[in-house]
Formats: sequence, C-alpha cells, structure tokens
Amino acid sequence: MAITFSRKLLWTGFLLLLFITGKILAQTGMKLSKPRLFVQLDSTCMTPDAMAFDESGNFYLSVTNATTYDRFGAKIIKLSPEGKILDTWTSLPKNPLTGKVHPMGMAIGSDGYLYIADNQNFASGKQASRVLRAKLEKGTIQKIETVVSGLQVANGLRFYNGYIYITDAWTDHARKSGIYRFLISELAKQTILLNPQNRAHYLVYEMQLDDATTDGVGVDGMDFDRNGNLYVGNFSDGKLIKISFDKNSQMPAIIPVLKQAELVGCDGIFFDKKSNSLLIANFLENSILQYSLTEKKLVILWSNKDAACGAELDCPCDLAVIGNQLVVVNFDTNTTNANKTIDNCNTLSVFDILR
Repeated sequence: MAITFSRKLLWTGFLLLLFITGKILAQTGMKLSKPRLFVQLDSTCMTPDAMAFDESGNFYLSVTNATTYDRFGAKIIKLSPEGKILDTWTSLPKNPLTGKVHPMGMAIGSDGYLYIADNQNFASGKQASRVLRAKLEKGTIQKIETVVSGLQVANGLRFYNGYIYITDAWTDHARKSGIYRFLISELAKQTILLNPQNRAHYLVYEMQLDDATTDGVGVDGMDFDRNGNLYVGNFSDGKLIKISFDKNSQMPAIIPVLKQAELVGCDGIFFDKKSNSLLIANFLENSILQYSLTEKKLVILWSNKDAACGAELDCPCDLAVIGNQLVVVNFDTNTTNANKTIDNCNTLSVFDILR
C-alpha cells in the first residue's frame, strides 16, 4: 500500500510540475512541438487578429490596433506560407460614422474577393460595424467597398455553399449575440443595411448569455466541418454549439455540443480535416484545445502562463493549419487569467504537428 501511494504521489507531483511550468501536453489527441516564433511584427502592428488564405498558401493578416489606432491606424498584411511579409495595405476605408476602421475576421469567398469584418465596437460606434469586400488582382488588394452595415461587434467570418457567415458578439445588447449570413450573389447586387425590419431574415442563430456569466462576449470563432455543419464557440459561457442545415442550407438545427470550463475564452476555431477535429484558440488561458468530432473528446494541446516576449502564446485569437504546422495569431491587447501584462512584442507563433 505504501508503494502504491508513493507512486500516485510522484505522478501527482509530476503533473503539478507540468502545470506550474506552463507546458501541458495532452496525453491523447494531436501532438505538437514546442512553439517557435513564426512572425515578429513591428511596433505599428500592436493588435494582429485574423488570417485568410489564398489558393497558393499565402495569407492575409488583419491588424486591427484596437487601442493604438490613433497612433498607427489599421492595416492588412500579406505573408508567405513561411511567414515572410509580402505586402501591406494601410488605406482601408474608414467608417463615415466613426472615422475609423478595425479589420477583424477575414475569408476569401468563392467569388475570389477578400471579405473583412470591420469591428466598429472598438470605435464606440453603435451598430456601425460592417462587412467589407476587397477586390484581389494577382494577390493585390485593388478596391475595398462596404457590402453589409448595421452590425454591432463584427468578428468571425466564414464561407459555405454560397453564403458568407459572420458572428456578432452583441446583436442587441451585451447579453445577446448571434450569427448572420448573406448570399454572395445578393451582395454582388446591393449593399445590405441591417435594420429592425430585415434583421431576422439574415439571422441564423441568436443566444443570450447564461445568467451566471458576467462578461458580455457571446459567439466568437466558428468553422465548418467536412459535412457542412457549423461549429461556433460561445466565449464567455464556455460552450461549443453545432448548427446543422438541410441539403439546401435551410432549416438550421441548433445542437448543444459541450459546455466546459476549458472552453471559457474560446476564440478562433479551425477545422482540421486530417484529424477530423476542431482546433480552438483559448484567448483567456493562452492555450490551444482540440475537440475530436470522432471521439467527442476535448483535450488541451498546449498551455502557457504569461508569455512576455518570445514564441509562446500571448492571448491567442486565431489559428490555422498550414501543411504540418499550426500557426497561431497572438492578440495581446488584454490582460487575462494567463496574460498578466501587455507587451510590445507583436507575434505569430508556430507549432510543428507531429502526426
């Protein structure tokens, strides 16, 4: 009995040591290397946020500069798959109501345009957030125009089956949030202004935060699986929700998947086809989670404490698999449970996926 107890004690101490050092690798699920520095952005890129990938593997990065806009403005950067900066655009169309523009979630649609969520909540604009559409010619942004306005906290953005989907963290007030969708073909013909008369037509899903939840951030990151099911994270309630559609992308069925403490702070979500899993960036805990759609299991792939400067996670907000690597964007503009200080090291981290 004494020997058994000692082994248990040693094992508990070992796990505690892993927790204290901040390096927690799941015993099951995808295996990751330690993070390496992928991109070191300059001092004008204080708040990088989201990525959008083209067919060649290059990607566009939104830099919203939520708290430093008056000094640095906002921009979109184009990078190679290796993390080399290829181009930068700073002349983004400002919102006429606020005089600012704050690019967040992005994706390239089936029409070849780059769509951008402009989160005007950073500029204190009431229902002033927009969806912007950028014309791309040989990978270069030529023209940016507004295609949707009237959102409050425009954030995550995805495409599927002819529709653009966008999360709004505050659809009505700080307790409600939801997902809107718009036909790309309709946006090609007209600009849509959301108002009380048409809002319900475009609203796919709306939820209210749990009574016990004090922080007012609802739906955030989302992605589609290979079968066209949409998975969305509820940031403050720590929930994962599945939205299923019929073959015509109609009649959405809302299916609660999971509510778990490790999901509180869930931000960007990426569907990894090879593992049939959702990879989730936890903004509050400096962690990467994996939810296997096959095993119905959530595991922590990586977690670290306050990162300061370096390669470790620093308020991770978006993530994507590029080949056999996992690239993570570090927001680092808020103090959180794990992120105690805000530094001037503006970074993207990368993990090797050890498949």
